Amino acid sequence: QVRFGPPNYSLALRGDTTGHDQEFPTFTGAPNICDSSAEFSSVTRVIDFTGGGIKVLCGYDIDGGTGDVNLNGFPHEIADAVVFANYFTQGKSAFTINENAQVFESDVNRDGLFLTLRDYVELLRWITGEACEFSILKPVPGNEIVEVVIRDDTIFFDREAGAALFVFTGEADPKLLATNMTMSVGRREGKTFALVSSFESERIYPGTVVLCHAQLESVELAGYYGEMLLAKLAIAPTTFQLEQNYPNPFNPTTTISYSLPHDAVVTVTVYNTLGETVRLFTEGMKPAGRHSVTWDSKGQRGKHVASGVYFYKVQAGELVSSRKMLLLK
Repeated sequence: QVRFGPPNYSLALRGDTTGHDQEFPTFTGAPNICDSSAEFSSVTRVIDFTGGGIKVLCGYDIDGGTGDVNLNGFPHEIADAVVFANYFTQGKSAFTINENAQVFESDVNRDGLFLTLRDYVELLRWITGEACEFSILKPVPGNEIVEVVIRDDTIFFDREAGAALFVFTGEADPKLLATNMTMSVGRREGKTFALVSSFESERIYPGTVVLCHAQLESVELAGYYGEMLLAKLAIAPTTFQLEQNYPNPFNPTTTISYSLPHDAVVTVTVYNTLGETVRLFTEGMKPAGRHSVTWDSKGQRGKHVASGVYFYKVQAGELVSSRKMLLLK
């Protein structure tokens, strides 16, 4: 045990600076009482302040770097990723060598946060040769939201991710639908943990990911390039729905939202009262779930249109619906 003095405090000592016979707390090292008390009976003395002391280093300064999760002296190996993956499904029981040291080595992206899914994705990128040496990712939240849609026990993503950790209630049996990925499953504390990732420079693309006949409690996501993604859980609609634009009336922008019961190619068209196309949004293939587009009251050529009544139509495959909106300036 080490006690640090207040700021700007200094202490000069000569010779051996470990005082084993002193009582705790002390500025001269761990006393004998730490070894003999019942609470610390298993502690082994590993540091004596003999003719010196301890220098506290930032983790980034320690020779060898991070990523050696299995503590074999060789960081960024597949074996390190296997141990790290086991942590997500088994908990800290996966760290069988030296838990504290292995937790420290988990900060692969060196952002000061340990045991995160972003660290795991960065380790996978090291293994595939895509990571940038000495890059430090800042632990700041991203503004990227992935809508996680559930329909008929099937889980969809509306955008890509580097890895995902699903937590289900009870003894679940999840099935992987994203064929380019791999999945490891573990059960503990009355829950089932499913980690979806890849060792081959792959990522989770928009669409179906996992099938599971159990309640989904949470989803943790990480972007392929270190982005902090936020998962937004939603239940897929059973019918095609087109919502009233918001705000309405509006000036100059409004949002048009719609919900899909299944994947479909989507186009959103804005018309004037003469039936002429004012703006066309080609959305492409969209997964089941809720989506939206924003109209800035500009036409196809980038010029603002006049005030008045307009109509918007959303077509998703064979499904079509339209509504009216009002632009006021």
